[in-house]
Amino acid sequence: MRRLTGVSDYDPADNHALLIAVDHYKQFPDEEGRSWKPLENAVNDANALKKVLVDDYGFYPEKVEMIGEQEATFERIRRALIEYTSPRAYSTDADPAKMSRVNLLVFFAGHGARDGAWAPVNSRPDRRDLLITPPQIKGEFVEHFPGRHLLIFSDACFSAGLLRADDGDWAQAFGEEERIPASYGRRSRFLFASGDGPVDDVDAQDACHSPFMSCLLSYLRNPGRGCFSTRELAVHFDGSRLGSMPHCEPLTGHHGGGLFHFFYRGKNWERYWKPGKRESDGSKLSPLMTEMESFVEASEGEWEEAALNEAMGRWFRADLMDCVKRAECERILERLRREFFGRYSLKVKTGASGWQLPPVLVQAAAPEGERPDGLAPGSAGAFALQREAAKALGLPVVLKLERSGVVLRLVPPAKDGEGLPFYLSWLPLGAPLVALLRENRQGILESVPPSLPLANDVSPKEIPRLLRRLERMEKLPPKTLSAPVEADWSRACRAGTSELYYTGGEESDMERAGWCAENTLNLARVDPCRKLPNAFGLYGMLGCLWEWCVDTGDSGWIACGGSYRERARDCSHAARDRFPSLKTFSDTGLRLKLQLLKHD
Repeated sequence: MRRLTGVSDYDPADNHALLIAVDHYKQFPDEEGRSWKPLENAVNDANALKKVLVDDYGFYPEKVEMIGEQEATFERIRRALIEYTSPRAYSTDADPAKMSRVNLLVFFAGHGARDGAWAPVNSRPDRRDLLITPPQIKGEFVEHFPGRHLLIFSDACFSAGLLRADDGDWAQAFGEEERIPASYGRRSRFLFASGDGPVDDVDAQDACHSPFMSCLLSYLRNPGRGCFSTRELAVHFDGSRLGSMPHCEPLTGHHGGGLFHFFYRGKNWERYWKPGKRESDGSKLSPLMTEMESFVEASEGEWEEAALNEAMGRWFRADLMDCVKRAECERILERLRREFFGRYSLKVKTGASGWQLPPVLVQAAAPEGERPDGLAPGSAGAFALQREAAKALGLPVVLKLERSGVVLRLVPPAKDGEGLPFYLSWLPLGAPLVALLRENRQGILESVPPSLPLANDVSPKEIPRLLRRLERMEKLPPKTLSAPVEADWSRACRAGTSELYYTGGEESDMERAGWCAENTLNLARVDPCRKLPNAFGLYGMLGCLWEWCVDTGDSGWIACGGSYRERARDCSHAARDRFPSLKTFSDTGLRLKLQLLKHD
């Protein structure tokens, strides 16, 4: 998503929503006997919006707060608005850098007063002190909101009273149109009001939703593009021909050119992102897919392995999100692996005496452990292959570095003999060890630093320095330790399987493999050892943390495997992303690769 839009710091975990809706008001008649009449669609509108945000736009369910019906009292709504002006509501620990990325969507559906004030469930028409007034909404809340983007939808009678403008000029309100990175990077504060009419214009004109909400949902469900902003929403409402024309206006704190953006990830989302050539049968094919399909059909199993490896490496490094049909691309890749790598026999090209450990590690073998149950097909063969390779090479399956306590496991060559054997740490580096290396403290430790919590803020610019210091700590030869190259990481992660996850091919199988947005949003809970390892005994290869690897394609850095902040569908072995190498993030880590020494 970052590469498609050019927005380098977009993260769905930064999106929050507060949805407030009231249908059945408590009947407190005023002196003239007036009270708020019941509505029919407000709560249904809020529930429909929540479903669209979660299912189609990647909002985390835990970060979409719903205040409905009898909970939506004056005190509860007022407290919620005040809480969302505090960093504590976003779990950012008051970090200005994190707060600067927060996006909040607020939705209110219910009755309103003539000045646009919101009517809580326990309010009455003649009691201003029980209404959420414009000064409270725009002053106490909007002016003190600390995040990047704030977008408010007010679907209430007379809601246009919240705004200054009457008809307004859409283009003038949004400023000059700019590219996505520029408009997303600037702060925005916008409010959409359903109109200036009474309650009859807000409700009861649609069997399921209010006219305003029907118009909004129709666009959110079929936006016609992968990424759009409040500008496109405004244009959509402007051409909707609703009985009561919606209004839109920037609020206090808005920066010119800043826009709230929606990134569509719903059903058939591929057709909205970089569409390719339309073939005669009506399907869309990207150039990458065409090349892959042609390769499979023309090769008939007779291509040389070197050419196949080069082609597969190019396809794996390609951003599959650029493909119109990602699922079909993944199917073709699986077909390649099945057809060309389906017949295996162990071939160690250098022979059993061709590789050796650094002398300091010869006596560092550790218990091997047993193969866990519940893994995808191919895991049993990979488990046996690891033991067979260790025996053929004369090497232990598991090593443990004495001073740092890092545990590494053998990753054997592929069954066809391609690839070199190496060791990979069974977990990403722990935060205590990384802190020790950053301080450049040497000598044998009195107690081995624990592996947890994981170091979640490793930056590529510091990786060489950390590795050299760890080599000196362990008295290893220079350049013995490194970050894995992408191809080695992929081979280690799959561990003989061909499914999206080494526990299976469904998104639900990610639950057993690692931590992702569906099962945690709390870094403190990210303990890879509470999930299943793959057949090579490696924990947390999927989800948990993005792991830095060397991209052999352009000699740069690439992050693999997803993280605890990503959805399960973005945590497969094919998940890739790039981050600015000079910045640190809260979900990137490093897994150690130990290179074997070749001798004559």
